[in-house]
Amino acid sequence: MIPIFYHKCLTTPPDGDDMLRAAIVQIENLPYVYHMRMFWKDFNQMRDWWPVLIPLFLWLGWRTYHRDRVAFKAQRVLRQAQEAAAAQLEQDQSPDQPEPYNDPTPS
Repeated sequence: MIPIFYHKCLTTPPDGDDMLRAAIVQIENLPYVYHMRMFWKDFNQMRDWWPVLIPLFLWLGWRTYHRDRVAFKAQRVLRQAQEAAAAQLEQDQSPDQPEPYNDPTPS
């Protein structure tokens, strides 16, 4: 295993409740907890840059959220249009509609 991705429990579990201890150990063994702690450690070292970084992160998060929301709305509109087209096609091809009347007499 690559050493940078290897992690161990960084805190000692509390004494007492075995279920609580098991839950804490299980949470700490999740792969993203280590990366979150490393991010926090690096972010804390950049404390002098927080007046620039925090608004930047907020703006990036806001922009990403709105772009994803626009994409989701476009997918929903497309799906509704496809469902409406499929329903219309099914209705047009249904045998419940009578055949048009053709007058056999010549005019």
